[in-house]
Order: sequence, then C-alpha cells, then structure tokens
Amino acid sequence: MHAVRDVARVFGVTVSAVDQWRREGCACGPGNWDLAAIGEWLRRRKMANRGDDPEVAYKRARADLAQLRLAKERGLLCDQALADAQILRACTTFRTALMGAVTTLAQQMEGLDEAARAEAIDRRFREVLEAVAENVGAIVERPKKKRGARKGPGA
Repeated sequence: MHAVRDVARVFGVTVSAVDQWRREGCACGPGNWDLAAIGEWLRRRKMANRGDDPEVAYKRARADLAQLRLAKERGLLCDQALADAQILRACTTFRTALMGAVTTLAQQMEGLDEAARAEAIDRRFREVLEAVAENVGAIVERPKKKRGARKGPGA
C-alpha cells in the first residue's frame, strides 16, 4: 500500500496536489493507490484541459499530414534516401579530390620555390572546393519563389 507522500513523490508533486486531484475526481485514496490508474487519470485530465479528445487529435494529425504533403509538392521537403545519396556523392567527391590533390601537388611542386608551392596548393584546394560546391549546389538547388509578388495590372 502507498501513502499520499509516496504518490506525490512518484509524480513529482506535493501532497497538497494529490489531495487536489482527489477533490477533482481522481479515484485514489487510502487503500486505492493504483499508480497506473492515477497516471491515466492525469493524462486524460491534461487532454481535457487542452481540449484534445481522440477525434480532435485525429483531425489535427490529418491536417499535419496534408501540410507535409503540400510542402513536399512545393519542393520544400525531399526524399531522405535521395538526400542521403546526394550527400554521400558530395562527400565521396570531396574525399577523392583531396586524396588526388596529394599526388597532383607532389608532382607539381618539384623544383618550385616556397611562393610557387603555396600558389600551387592554393590553386589545387580551390579546385577541390569548387568540385564539392558543384555537387552540393546540385543537392540544394531548387526554384526560388518570390514571396509577395503579384501578377497582372497594377502589380
């Protein structure tokens, strides 16, 4: 058997709060401290206070789903598998370009002075970054929509 203070501790409230629950209709008290039932009562009470009932929650979920579908149609969302594949491609390009840069730079630097070596390194890394930017650009490019633009006379 639980005491009021035990129930209060389990739910992280004061003894006064548990007493208030009993006055509000929670079927708990000496000899009836069913923690699962109290938790369910609290859940239902919270839903009632928010105005949620299963029908409202269902309608809200359907509205959320409709918004997600519309966002996808407008190009605001993308397929996760496609995005993952494109990101993998960009990372692979970056890795391959960096690995190739070592070999390329080693060959280009033979007999160069320090300034020329620095220029060769800078040039090669810019090429690598441009190649990556092209891949990333392909991932994130989408048609830009003008907000608030009006068509027709008087626009």
